[in-house]
Amino acid sequence: MPDTTALAVSILPFEPEDVTETYVSWLNDPEVMDQTEANTGTHTLVSTREYIAGANGDPNARIFRIMAGGEGHVGNIRISEIAWRHQRADIALILGRKDLWGRGIAPQAICRAVDVGFGELGLHKLTAGMYHTNTGSIRAFVKAGFREEARLPEHYIHNGSYVDRVALGLLRADWERVAG
Repeated sequence: MPDTTALAVSILPFEPEDVTETYVSWLNDPEVMDQTEANTGTHTLVSTREYIAGANGDPNARIFRIMAGGEGHVGNIRISEIAWRHQRADIALILGRKDLWGRGIAPQAICRAVDVGFGELGLHKLTAGMYHTNTGSIRAFVKAGFREEARLPEHYIHNGSYVDRVALGLLRADWERVAG
């Protein structure tokens, strides 16, 4: 039976020098990347450091390492597609440490990213979108306060079959009401 003890989670800026072979191995793990749109090609230390540098140079994105308890870096979370005019952005994450799946890390990391989005960035709305088969991510976002706003039928092709896109959202006012 897996340990379900929750770990304290924080997020830290993700710099190119933070990229390790372990992190790259997560990106190349078909099980970790199966439910993501980033499951294309083979990732290397160099290509991943270039990606992180590019994300850090994008004024419409922020990328963070997810740190969990004494476990160190366990995944990453990204605020991207920031539409400053509309005060809106998208959140996406991966947890590379499969042995820590189901331990409550994702909802906590999402909450930390929401704090950045609404607090530091002053956004009005945060969104997330995923395959309907990604039930773990859907649960994590809902646990963090997001609500399903739409379901787009057969929006993606995943493993040779059409799958729906689940669109989730969280408004600043709803977050403030809960965060109090």
